[in-house]
Amino acid sequence: MDDDPETPDEGGQDNPDPIASGGTGGGSSLDAGAAKAGSGGQPKEAATSPPDASTFDASTGGSNASAQCTALFCEDFEGSPTIDTSVWTVRKDNSNSVALDSTLVAHGQRSVKFHAVANSRLAMMFAKLTPLATRQRLWGRAYFYVTPAPPEGHTAFITAGTMEGFSNSDDHQEIACYHGAWQLGFWGNGEIISAGGKIPLNRWACIEWEMNNAAGNMTVYVDGLKSHAGAGYGKNKIATGFTDVAFGFRSWHPANYVVDISMDDIAIDDERVGCLPR
Repeated sequence: MDDDPETPDEGGQDNPDPIASGGTGGGSSLDAGAAKAGSGGQPKEAATSPPDASTFDASTGGSNASAQCTALFCEDFEGSPTIDTSVWTVRKDNSNSVALDSTLVAHGQRSVKFHAVANSRLAMMFAKLTPLATRQRLWGRAYFYVTPAPPEGHTAFITAGTMEGFSNSDDHQEIACYHGAWQLGFWGNGEIISAGGKIPLNRWACIEWEMNNAAGNMTVYVDGLKSHAGAGYGKNKIATGFTDVAFGFRSWHPANYVVDISMDDIAIDDERVGCLPR
């Protein structure tokens, strides 16, 4: 893949937006009929301030580790000591690993760790996204930790679209990185990308994103603040919409060092989920 994004924006998070307070559930859930918080499907209650991720103490498991996730797709990795293969399909280079981990968590007892050795390209897990409400526009949230740093070249962390033929002959939108910045883009019949903001390193950060297939735009937030947004990715470029999601590490320009990415408290919905309250 040949990457030539826009010059990354200087600086990092900016443009604070109201956020919602999502919960963390008990293992995996793909229930398209899951109840929303509040009565009658009312919007989730807005948080008063973003979490202070710079001082987050992972050893406490967070203050809301037992709260119920109300999003349409929830995964907190607490339901089983191993990855739930009825939900997730793991794909990786032979030398890499994708496994649950209890040594570095954002909340609860387990997270998922994507371990990529030097000069490797793939360590990801894939799931079918069944809720029709998120087929054309979705919001997502995940707690995210990368160490020591992602590769300088194009590396995807989160994708949504049709994963048949991933990663060279599928259609998807993606949250990726390029030279330390977020790279948002469409990959499929052509490539449309832009870069900006900064990737948080060596700490847990609450990552939120909006992907809109119908309008062809994307936004990524870090700890409740908008970090980068882009448009012009092509309207309805993904013919089937967002039928699949993937998380982890896919690098088109691998690093010559080991990269570890951990994720926790994944949620996907048709409205903004928000970071967990402190």
